Amino acid sequence: MGAGTWYLNATSSGGCSVEGLQSAKCRVPSTNYWYTAGFGGRGLNCSVPGTNAAACWTNAPNTYVLDATCVDDSINGGACVTVPNRYVYSTQYGGRNTDCTSNSAGSCWFTGAKNITEPNLTATNIRTTNTIFGVIGSFAGVDTVWGSGMNHDLNPAINLTMNLETTTYAGTNALPAGYRPIANIDKDTEGAALNVIPQVTKVNRTGWAATTCGTTGVLAARIANCATVFGANATWNGAMNGNAGQLSWNLVSRSGAVGGGGLAGLGEEVWKDSITGLLWSSLVSSGLNWCKSVGNSNSQNADVVLFALNEPDPNSICDQVANQNQIVGVPVISACTEYTGLTTTDSAISNLGKSNLNKALSPSVRWRSPTMYDYMVANQNGLRFVMPDMQSTSQGDEWTATVYSADRALAWTFNGATGQRKIQNRSFLNSTRCIGR
Repeated sequence: MGAGTWYLNATSSGGCSVEGLQSAKCRVPSTNYWYTAGFGGRGLNCSVPGTNAAACWTNAPNTYVLDATCVDDSINGGACVTVPNRYVYSTQYGGRNTDCTSNSAGSCWFTGAKNITEPNLTATNIRTTNTIFGVIGSFAGVDTVWGSGMNHDLNPAINLTMNLETTTYAGTNALPAGYRPIANIDKDTEGAALNVIPQVTKVNRTGWAATTCGTTGVLAARIANCATVFGANATWNGAMNGNAGQLSWNLVSRSGAVGGGGLAGLGEEVWKDSITGLLWSSLVSSGLNWCKSVGNSNSQNADVVLFALNEPDPNSICDQVANQNQIVGVPVISACTEYTGLTTTDSAISNLGKSNLNKALSPSVRWRSPTMYDYMVANQNGLRFVMPDMQSTSQGDEWTATVYSADRALAWTFNGATGQRKIQNRSFLNSTRCIGR
């Protein structure tokens, strides 16, 4: 009989206590197993229960095999089992010679440890049909939290979401206090004339001057720093400060006051939309044609051609040198997008509007021109009441990356003061804002 093989005899009084070949038949419980070094164990002279010169393993319920120096609930020199599902390990077995206590001191494990070391490991935080460390998930997912577009007063007692409007309040006019299904002429405006109709409260920048925040670190660290520097005003809560479905925004970074180091009237802040997770820059220009705003050209630069970033303009606008760089070897101007063969450097562009967030960061931030639909979504969430260079008619219209389908010589614009959308010739000069990810 080879090492690790044992005779079983229910009537024998002999005990299997020596590793390897036995001189006579012996008896052990049928659920007890000893392993030699060749099978991953070190069991020499192992008996049940008792004091042993080396470690062994048994799966008999409530049977404990102790090392010669092992004592329950104390620092031990070898491996031992103290109570069911509570294990003490020495350095020899991957531990730190530390007893398993209720506060999980040292390197040990017991059934309650997962709740102590990770309190969020609960069924409600795990997707249905998934199991993590024995915890079966019950989270079925929730609808995206969009605010209801119904008109309401400032600071409503309840934030009516679209989900609530179509479930809890479906089929009834018993609405939360402050919400109106019939428009009130004095209150329910687009919020442009804030000094006349105080129905929307924009970001309060009183005392900010040229103070900066969020200038280093990952985005989460930048947001946290801005909250430390500017307090509650670094978050705009549209549910409280808006009038029709707006939600929240967080200040990510600020490199200075409006027009502090860039072009006159342009802000130097970046904000994050809680609904989409996208970043919005301050204006990076107040006077670019559509071609330079979005980076469209028919340049024959090798990099531009390689990545198919060029096209012949059907209306002969963006393929004209007067409206965009076309000369081979000269980068194409693009106010937002950083790409091989493109440049954001131009006398009419201030990158401070992006608060110096760019692709060189780790993690990097990539910018593009917002489409008309980006503006529509962000405006629904309160964009115009958040950015430092909106709400001013002096900045005029802003280019979108959306061309007018009925006449490709035109593109859509967005007005930061009123939220109005218009179509204009792509050769006209307008403001430019960027959206990031």
